[in-house]
Amino acid sequence: MNQRLASAIVACLRLSGPPGDPHQLTGYGRRDWQQALQWLDWSGLALPFWSRLGELEGRNCVPEDLGTELARSLADHRRRIAEMVTEFDQINRLFEGAGIRYAALKGFALIPDYCPDAALRTTYDYDYLIAPEHLTRARDALASAGFARKDDPAPHSAVYVRAAAPPLIPSTRDQYYSAGLAREVELHWALWEPESVGIPLALPTDVMDRLRQHTSLDISFPALAEEDELLFQVLHTLRHILRYWCRLGSFLDLAYFINRRARDQAFWRAFADRVRHSRLLQEIAGVVFWLACDLFGVPIPPPVAAISTQTMRPSLLAWVRYYGRTSAIDNFAANKFSLFLHRELVPDEAAWQAVRRNSLLPWYRPYKAAAAASPAWRVRMRALWWRGLYTARRLVYHAKSAAQYAWESGRWRRLRASAGG
Repeated sequence: MNQRLASAIVACLRLSGPPGDPHQLTGYGRRDWQQALQWLDWSGLALPFWSRLGELEGRNCVPEDLGTELARSLADHRRRIAEMVTEFDQINRLFEGAGIRYAALKGFALIPDYCPDAALRTTYDYDYLIAPEHLTRARDALASAGFARKDDPAPHSAVYVRAAAPPLIPSTRDQYYSAGLAREVELHWALWEPESVGIPLALPTDVMDRLRQHTSLDISFPALAEEDELLFQVLHTLRHILRYWCRLGSFLDLAYFINRRARDQAFWRAFADRVRHSRLLQEIAGVVFWLACDLFGVPIPPPVAAISTQTMRPSLLAWVRYYGRTSAIDNFAANKFSLFLHRELVPDEAAWQAVRRNSLLPWYRPYKAAAAASPAWRVRMRALWWRGLYTARRLVYHAKSAAQYAWESGRWRRLRASAGG
């Protein structure tokens, strides 16, 4: 991906001050824009970018055929959201009918606080936090509605899909936005998974006692308290950073929220109370807030800085300044420099050695959208070919990025030492 073009696209999405000039998008070749289209899809920025270009009267700065694809993606996604709202409401009613204590996470729970229009936020599935004592009820309720659990070893979550339409990796970009996309239901019973990242966090234990009724797209459902929702978004973003796949769209969500609530002193005092007991939580919030605000031009409000960026160790500040923005532009998927950040957050040396060993050659793949199954032989073969190509590319990426990490380690040690870390 051409980094100058990527930066120009991100500049168009600035949320404070003058946005980037759309004319900075001109002068790039066909290959640059083809790569940019894929990058926009994977970053979760395709839909808000096309919408913003309309506001800036800059759609003529994008090649006409690519503009046609972006417009079609937005129209397709609007149809998908309309279907998902109905399906989401049905799942909520299913849980409520079974007496299940739950909170919706991400997705529609973020509208309008983190994104003004659900159609501009690429959504693939439904996430729920379930009271642990109600997990069996939730499993049985989903089974009664035709969902089956995927084979997934995650210790604090379970993924369910409709048994009649198991998801596949998309074979074309259109399937990222198609209304026919098979959706998953992911159940969580903890907000953090310390086993997978080696970072133990003392999180509030009363989140299920503080739920609120949230209304989005004319439907009402239980959601986390606003302070806990923000804390979850911070932790969710960090987890993806540490797993080398964090969509830029996650930072756009956070930047929008911070900008929208910048002057809400009462909210930030309440959020401070939720993280006050843990300096590590405050530092993690600082890293994530710094990246979101830097990428999308949002000044860090003093109340936010007081509980996050101002508490960061010099080594963390050095990491976000030296590696943060460039890694984020690549969705943290172009290198493994987030391992330097990871080391700062793991307190135990033995745990760190295990984390590094598993991180340099992981066996999972970054999250990608699911696509509806098709009986067509050619479609299945295309999907299999895509999956094989993807796997080969990931193997090359892991080998290359491990070498980059080793080469960069000496420079990071010097940078960390000079920062006083």
